[in-house]
Amino acid sequence: DRELYYDLNEILPGPIAKTQEDLLTLMKSVDTWFKDPDYQKRYQAFKDKFNKYKDGNSCERILDYLTKGKCVE
Repeated sequence: DRELYYDLNEILPGPIAKTQEDLLTLMKSVDTWFKDPDYQKRYQAFKDKFNKYKDGNSCERILDYLTKGKCVE
């Protein structure tokens, strides 16, 4: 049994469904928890940590790195 690098209960912005019933409840109430400012803050922190460079310029950064030997932020 392999472990993960991160504890999903801590790193995911939540809420987390553990059963099908939980999932249905969360889907029905998405407007409530998704708009919560605390959730939005945790979601932004999650995106910043794991998707920092997902901005549509990945190919440009790779090309610059390969041709010019530098990273473009």
